[in-house]
Formats: sequence, structure tokens, C-alpha cells
Amino acid sequence: MALRFGRLLRKERPGAVAVWNGSHRYCALFTSMCEAGVLKLYFENGLLPGTTTLDPRGVNYRNSVPRDPEFYRSYARRHPDRLRGVQAVTLVPRQAKRQSQSVELPGSYIFIPFQDDWDTQIRLFSPWISDMRELFSFAQLVAQRSGRVVVLKEHPSSRVKYPDLATRASDKVIFANGNSTQELIENADCVVTINSTVGLESILLAKPVLVLGEAFYAIEGIAASARSAEEGLALLETLPSWGVSEELRQAFISYLRDEYCVPGRWQEAKREHYAAVVKRIKSLVE
Repeated sequence: MALRFGRLLRKERPGAVAVWNGSHRYCALFTSMCEAGVLKLYFENGLLPGTTTLDPRGVNYRNSVPRDPEFYRSYARRHPDRLRGVQAVTLVPRQAKRQSQSVELPGSYIFIPFQDDWDTQIRLFSPWISDMRELFSFAQLVAQRSGRVVVLKEHPSSRVKYPDLATRASDKVIFANGNSTQELIENADCVVTINSTVGLESILLAKPVLVLGEAFYAIEGIAASARSAEEGLALLETLPSWGVSEELRQAFISYLRDEYCVPGRWQEAKREHYAAVVKRIKSLVE
């Protein structure tokens, strides 16, 4: 593949290359072989409903979204009118697992969504939780130490099944595979995630978020972050006093909506979406 990519790049001598996501080994190999000065365009599904991602650095944890809280404080001072337009967001519904019935939720609980064990989010950006069985063990530890109920939901597109974990569920650790993700977020005391988009969705819905892995939205003042099980348990004991700032949250969402995300879904692309993509590429070239 390297020889083929080398031949292609020597023949075409591109000024820019575009890839989807970029984490696949062939995409990573291809972009690494590009000469200095070649613009790299990484496409992905949008971070906000009705948008598309187009980033010159990468996607997910590798994206170019600023991580410094001071950036968002400054943004809030410069664009107070934009912050007033930040409202609760209606998420795009996910398909519930087939044959899964919704369950009655307790009055108080912590929501921990499962992710796909084989996704790059887990393989590349989860330093101390290697799979969902380890996440389940952490959920049990949270329930045991805090006395709180933990609600789990399996990822609808997971390539791994966990029938044994269902048998280990209890009155303190329950699965709610048939309930909508938005319902589980909205009724939770907080959301604990490795680095799922559910974490970002929870920020959009103004819920406290604890991140266990590496996520671009794990920014001080916007979401809490834990680098070990003990650190995560300690933070949950102090819920909700995590120093989360509503001003920073609104500035973060406004920046994503008004500056970072390309309007329009690539799946339903129309003339306006193509024009927005062209405008973004031109701005990156300039």
C-alpha cells in the first residue's frame, strides 16, 4: 500500500488530500506520506445535529477544537449575543436495540453509556479502560462505593455482545437498552463516559459530564475528567461541585455551532452544504 500511495502522490502531486475520519491504518499511512505543505482535510459526521465535520488536523480527540478554557472566556466576552442564542438541543434519535423493552428509570441515577470495543475511540483514546467489561466493573464499583443506581446502555452498533453482563445486573446496576439516549441523559444526575458523543450530547443538554478517557470536550469548566478509577470515584463523591461554568458551556456550544461545524449533513447534501464546504476549504487554504 505504501508503494501504491507513493506512486499516486508522485503522479498527482496534490495540493490537498481528503479522507474520511483518518484513523484507519490506510488513511493514516496515506496522510503521513504527504509532503509538507499538502493540506489535509478530515471529514466526519458533525459534532452538532445537522452538521458535518471538516478539520485540517483530524477528528474526535485529534481535532482542532481549542482546549484552553481561557479561549472560551474570551469568546464569551467577544460574542455575548451568540451565547444568548444557545438553547437546549434536540438530539437525533438513535435506534434502540432490537427486542429491547424500555425500563422504568429510578428517580436518581448515574448514566454510563457503552461504546464499541473496536472503535478507534476506545483503541486509541482510552488509556485505562480497554473494553466495556472493564467499564461495567467500574460501574459496579461506582454503585458499591456511592450507593447510587447506575444505568447502562449498550451501544446499538456494537460488534461485541454481552449476554453475561446482563446476568450480572442488579438493582443498583441496570441496563436500559430500550430507552432513548436523550431520555437517559435528561433524567440522570450526571453522565459518565469514556469519550462517547453521548458526552457531548450531555453537555448540549446542560448535564454534568465525567470523562474517563481522552475527549476533545474534556475541558476544565465544561466537563470533569478522571485519569483513574479512584479519581473518578472521588469526583463522583463531590457531584455536582465540579466547577462547571454555564458561561463556558454556552461559549463552547456557540463556537462549535457558529465557527467550527460545517452546516448541513453530508448524507442529505444540497447546494448550500456544498457551498459551505467550499467556503471552509478556501478559508483553510488562505
